[in-house]
Amino acid sequence: MVNITGICNLIVYVLDTDFNLLDDGTIDSTNDLIITGSSIMVNYYPGYKVYLYADSIHGLTDEVILPAEGEEKRFSIFGLRSVDYDHTSLNGDFYKSNFSVPALMYAQEIIEALTPESPLGGLYATRPDFYGKSTYTFTTSFADNHKPYGVLFCRTTDEMLLNALYTVETINEIKNQQKTLGGYDETYLSNRWSNFFDFVQLALEENYESYPPTAVSSTNYNFPIPDSLRFYLGINNFIQNHNSFFNVTVPLIDVTHLENLYLNTVIIPEIQNQSTALKLIDFIKEAVHNCFVPLTEIPIIYRFIKGGDYKPVAKKQTIRDMNGQLLSTSSPDFDIAPMMKIIDNNKVQFTDFQLDGTTNTIYFYAAREISSEMKLSAYSGVLGPIKLVNSNPPEAPQLKRVIPVLENRVLGISPFIQFEINCYSELQNVKKINIYRAFNRLDATSVRTMKLVKIIDLEVENILSDDVWIFKDSFEDLGSVPYGDPIFYSITVSRRIEYPEANYDALSPTIIVVDYAESLPSKLIGTAIVENYSPESPTVNYNAELYNATTDAVLNYVTLTWNETVYKGNYHLYKMNSQGNWVVISKIIADRAIKGIYNIYVLDTNGQWVISPNLAPLQSVNGQLYLPFEMTTIGTSSLNTKTSEGTSIYHHFKVLAENTSGMFSAKENILTMYNADNYNDIGGIGVMIVQGTFIVRENNI
Repeated sequence: MVNITGICNLIVYVLDTDFNLLDDGTIDSTNDLIITGSSIMVNYYPGYKVYLYADSIHGLTDEVILPAEGEEKRFSIFGLRSVDYDHTSLNGDFYKSNFSVPALMYAQEIIEALTPESPLGGLYATRPDFYGKSTYTFTTSFADNHKPYGVLFCRTTDEMLLNALYTVETINEIKNQQKTLGGYDETYLSNRWSNFFDFVQLALEENYESYPPTAVSSTNYNFPIPDSLRFYLGINNFIQNHNSFFNVTVPLIDVTHLENLYLNTVIIPEIQNQSTALKLIDFIKEAVHNCFVPLTEIPIIYRFIKGGDYKPVAKKQTIRDMNGQLLSTSSPDFDIAPMMKIIDNNKVQFTDFQLDGTTNTIYFYAAREISSEMKLSAYSGVLGPIKLVNSNPPEAPQLKRVIPVLENRVLGISPFIQFEINCYSELQNVKKINIYRAFNRLDATSVRTMKLVKIIDLEVENILSDDVWIFKDSFEDLGSVPYGDPIFYSITVSRRIEYPEANYDALSPTIIVVDYAESLPSKLIGTAIVENYSPESPTVNYNAELYNATTDAVLNYVTLTWNETVYKGNYHLYKMNSQGNWVVISKIIADRAIKGIYNIYVLDTNGQWVISPNLAPLQSVNGQLYLPFEMTTIGTSSLNTKTSEGTSIYHHFKVLAENTSGMFSAKENILTMYNADNYNDIGGIGVMIVQGTFIVRENNI
């Protein structure tokens, strides 16, 4: 206190910013102390602090001075003048000085940063576009109709969270355990991650919750206690700084013995009300929150967010011009929130356009408010897990081998084509194999023109976990094995995807649609299956005109019939001559291009086998071949059954089958005419088939 004679006592307040105190509270001797005494000369520069109290008459109120909601700031202009209350002018007024230079008083709107409500959104992101990018939209509300000054949205992934807390070996163990429970399709996946982020409840528990619950299944799993060395070294560094600041000796964590740690283990106890006790879960919470990455370059100022009919677009924030200078908020190019909009008084919608839709990563979202003083609020609740819909086609299968497997009647093995392809990564979520087949090169140019003959479910066949997927085509869709035909194959695989169905009834639960995304086709494979067994011999019968064995001597309109016994095989028709030797009288040669079509070959005058002239090919009917006699080298449809003396004449025939490998049937099934056991007539109507058409002749016409 300085005594100024004749005026008043003057109190001088001095702030020494370099004044130091030791840890024990004593004064540091290096300080320059204030020198006192009666003869000390001091220069000081007086100033005045004026307090203005609320005064509605003069407009000194909150409504006038402070900015209104959304105004952000308000300026008030003040001017000062002195008044001499001891002397008056001639008109009786007190003497007053001129006003000082006006001064501006700046009042900023104070908007506190409250914790936002948990974001809300669907279970899945959108299907990826041509470039493999997916989008995800969620909404965030603010409590008590509160309009924040600014908002910040953050995102993280399961990989980032696990890497922050666990070693690589533990992460692999976690994934293997979750894989046995369904992996990314686990029924309790949402419950597991909700428990992971429930820090309030976890502060009371020793371990994470096990899922499925023990009441549901005895096979369950829970997240282990973190074991990352980097994580615990960070905690120990914090403990050292804490000990130094409070001058205490809290023990460090022994990183070589972590088996006695639990979520609710106290790491730093409360010390004389100077600090709050910290548990292990508090450090886990901090590490988890550090994994969240902001989705925008700078926080978004709420009042610049568009509303109404605005549609968010995939565009970066525009806050600088082409030269890197900050844009004015009034500039038409300024756009701080192109990816979001206001959809209600206290609700905003944010769209994340930058998700990689080609992975099995799961995402989590959280929000924070920013006050007008640039202070961040606590994190909101976490939204997630959010799954991706990876509908991009997988890579084409890599064929290792294609093996035609021949028939083995001893072991009961039917012929088939065996395929071997390399397995896909579990992340690809491939669940099915598709076999496409064609029998000509033109159809084989694309899977669109090939026939999808088989879909193999890898889980049903129990080969999903194999390193090499082995499967086969057994020709179940065909009536017979296509021996000798050129066969073209193309293989694709299908990825299993899930996405929510459009649901317009808010009271109904979300319906999850399961679909499959087919891969690109493999390279085209050409192969064939060969016959390695002799074919069966046909059993020959005949049709003819109604015949009376007592009176008739000629069998008219004879047609031989037999079953097809080999796929696209050839048939050789033999007749026994008068010397008892078998002579080939016709060959029925299969058309290799069309199943069931046969060309008839006969001997010409030079003894060469040629196609029977002026006759179209035969067509089998329901697996039966009908050969009229006039189409053979006999050249007639009639056969004498008696001599002029009435002695019976017998005609013997047999048919041998030849398969695509050139192997002949061995057994001889001999047909004898006239033999009533082999004769077939239809009520006096003789039936024969020529050129694949029924021709009916009545008796004696």
